Amino acid sequence: MALFPSSSSTAFEDISRKIYLLRLPLIFLIVFIHARYMEIDDYPDRWMRLLSESVLLGKVPHCAVIFFFVISGYLFTWSEKSGYLNLIQRKGYTLLIPYVIWNTMLMVVHLLCGLLPYKKLLPAFKYAGMTPWQVVVRSYGLDMGMPIDVPLWYVRNLLLLFLVAPLLIWLVRRLPLWFTPLLLLAASFFMEDCSVLFFTFGLFCRYWDIDLRPLSKWWPLFIGAPLCYFITAEFTGVNWPLMLWISVPFYTGIAMLLQRLPNHMQKHMIHLGEYSFWIYCSHAPVATTLTRIGRSLNYLGMPPVFWVGVNCVVTVAIIVSCLWVMRRIMPGCVALLCGSRFPLRSRKKSSADDEGKHDPNGTQAA
Repeated sequence: MALFPSSSSTAFEDISRKIYLLRLPLIFLIVFIHARYMEIDDYPDRWMRLLSESVLLGKVPHCAVIFFFVISGYLFTWSEKSGYLNLIQRKGYTLLIPYVIWNTMLMVVHLLCGLLPYKKLLPAFKYAGMTPWQVVVRSYGLDMGMPIDVPLWYVRNLLLLFLVAPLLIWLVRRLPLWFTPLLLLAASFFMEDCSVLFFTFGLFCRYWDIDLRPLSKWWPLFIGAPLCYFITAEFTGVNWPLMLWISVPFYTGIAMLLQRLPNHMQKHMIHLGEYSFWIYCSHAPVATTLTRIGRSLNYLGMPPVFWVGVNCVVTVAIIVSCLWVMRRIMPGCVALLCGSRFPLRSRKKSSADDEGKHDPNGTQAA
């Protein structure tokens, strides 16, 4: 018995298209998080710091992380016929194995860096005074703290959410349509980690087959009103639960805007979005290293805010180039690191790939 409406519904097709268009800009925003760290004195004035650091490079990118949980919940598809255990087994390969490998590699790198004399271009040593077990706990985030590859806290939380997904689906199916969003909104003000609430909201939108097409003409309001709040919140007080919820229509409006682009541009964005998981897993050490290099070179005389953009572009260029090389010389390694998102196949892509073929199990959500 199916637990969700058919994936052939027109509402699902429309929102899935929005999701695949959003992957690229969302992943760039997350790269900005680790490319933006600068000293307060680097900003020429208070207003520049407000607009760049606090809003465009602060609130907006951090809200992008939580929006990925909405996407993952929406793309989560499971039927009683297909088997829940089979689904968990697939998630172990697409999420757990990459999580372990990436954190293990970065743990080894940090341990080796700890043997070298400290230099400004090296990261701070993360394991000072720790026992071997504490190193393991710290590296893999077993205490629910940040893992050594910091962005992968999302992958860990997502794995845990998949384990409790049947319970969340059961609640969504039995609560009234109007009551579930109110419950999730209220609960966010009492929970430090809201990932389960946004994942459940994605399940809710999928179960009730929410159709956004009638609202597409309102995309300027979807973008403009939240952005005004992001700016004014700096003066009236930042309420993060409210800000995270307001970011949902904000990114929905961006997706509506992207759907107005010419079809060939949409195809390119969907294709480039296929690299999102690789970029997500590998960008943090590259971006932070380039930040340290920028500081040592006084940002090459550039305005610091401009350096953040350069850092982001160079970071993505480096890691995508590495992926391009590795897919040709070590395809099996790439398959493990990316959880089969780049299967062993010919280099020619089918037309379905160009159109952004749907991933019913949400493995591309990251």
